[in-house]
Amino acid sequence: MNVIKSLGARFNKLWRWIKETAWVQPLLIVGAIFAIIFSIPKFSTWFEAMGIGSSESYFTNYKLSLEGEKKEADETAYTRADKITQAIYENSFAYPEAPGSVNFASSEYAKKLAASGVKETYGEKFFLVYVESSSTACSDAQAGFETLTKGWNTTYGINDGRSFKIHTIYADETSSNDEDYTVTEDQKAFNRYLNNFTDFWEEAAGRLEDTPYKTNGSISDSYYENIEKVKVGEWQIPTILLIDFSEEAWVAGRAGISEAAFTVTGASSIEKAQFLQKMWNHVPMVEWNAEESTYKNVASTEDKSNIFRAEFQKN
Repeated sequence: MNVIKSLGARFNKLWRWIKETAWVQPLLIVGAIFAIIFSIPKFSTWFEAMGIGSSESYFTNYKLSLEGEKKEADETAYTRADKITQAIYENSFAYPEAPGSVNFASSEYAKKLAASGVKETYGEKFFLVYVESSSTACSDAQAGFETLTKGWNTTYGINDGRSFKIHTIYADETSSNDEDYTVTEDQKAFNRYLNNFTDFWEEAAGRLEDTPYKTNGSISDSYYENIEKVKVGEWQIPTILLIDFSEEAWVAGRAGISEAAFTVTGASSIEKAQFLQKMWNHVPMVEWNAEESTYKNVASTEDKSNIFRAEFQKN
């Protein structure tokens, strides 16, 4: 108690001296201002490390981790990133003979989807986005995704009526399994993950090269080659995949992994959101060409956001 009283007396004496010494007060005020200014970067770094206010915090909310990877090729996929990729692989590349030839509800594909639980776990339709923590391109894309999320079914009402879903995988994430490897560029956790699914990426690249986003966007073949061959250090960031397990996607021959984009174009967050909305709605569209037994591109400048849904609501 005497110690506390002694400290209190000294503090009061110092405070009286400060109040009675006019030249000290401005110095203290200036010192306090500089202390605040110099501490701002440290606070910003701290907040960003917490995922608060950083450009990547939106993507962090939907992160599927690379932690807990399988160590042997015959082990069951264990990480959350592995699990979603395996689920997509197992439920992609299913095609009807022709639109209307088989009722979707009674199709083997619909039964397989129901048994897998993939729609309940991840969504009937969702974006899977590969990002990095410090990436200008990812920050640009994030602005569009965040705007689209906030305006879903309101500002951006021309969609297929489904809930908006997104999942992310971080290409620069480290793993506790890293200590089991010599972590060079080709052995970091993300590339180990990619190499677990080389068959999937090879098949996926073939499909994605035939989508309207590729043909009409004049997207470089190298992006798809990097997916197909899983080229070390050349996987484009961001890579934005649209995964669609809907009846409409199945009828159109694009069930599962359905579209890919490698940038979100637009001068503003609103334009970026509109770009992603069109991707979600499969604009530009494709339709079945009975004479050639294939799908043809029917893209135009007209906004056909509802066509993909409306054509099959008639049936």
